[in-house]
Amino acid sequence: LADRDFPDDGKSFVFSYNEINGDHMAKTQVKRMPYRTYSGPVTYADSEAWLAADNTSEIKKRIQAILWAEAPITEHLLEKRLINSYGIVRNAVKIRGKLEGILKTMDLKVTADGQTPVYWHISQDPGSYSFFRTAENEESKRDVLDIPYREAANAALYVLRKQGAMSEEELKKQTSLLLGYKSMKGNVELIMDEAVKFAVREKIILTKHAKL
Repeated sequence: LADRDFPDDGKSFVFSYNEINGDHMAKTQVKRMPYRTYSGPVTYADSEAWLAADNTSEIKKRIQAILWAEAPITEHLLEKRLINSYGIVRNAVKIRGKLEGILKTMDLKVTADGQTPVYWHISQDPGSYSFFRTAENEESKRDVLDIPYREAANAALYVLRKQGAMSEEELKKQTSLLLGYKSMKGNVELIMDEAVKFAVREKIILTKHAKL
């Protein structure tokens, strides 16, 4: 691969990092999995009564159940799943405030994608996580803002291993398609850009210009 030439057109060409210098990712098999959503019971509750209730212990158990099913998961999606599991549709601001307070009291594994907290199950290692998940139907399709950078970076590596070296823009496009997003606009473009930056920073992939 080191002897492969590309047109010197000023664009970046992206390679999976391990192909260049034998990084640990060379031994890691990136795996595609279907996204499984939390399917626990829905307990309908009045929002005011729920806010006033001494229900912290039960909420914590439900948070752990959601993490078991869907981690890694953004704080936004975790809160959404939890609120939906109670059938609550009102007082969203107050409810999120209560949930954020409860989350802060729990000894949870959490990383940050920029300003977005990402929660992990206790059994998962964010540094060696080698999966990415795709939706099998619209119900399980996540908003692109709820795709953790690590997951999207793994998808980018998967694309490179399947298709070989390509321009950075093409990598973003192919990664977004793999994750189920057909249009490279708005938030999709933003997350793909952040995912590639994350992948380079974490030495999952390597960017080089034209001829190596």
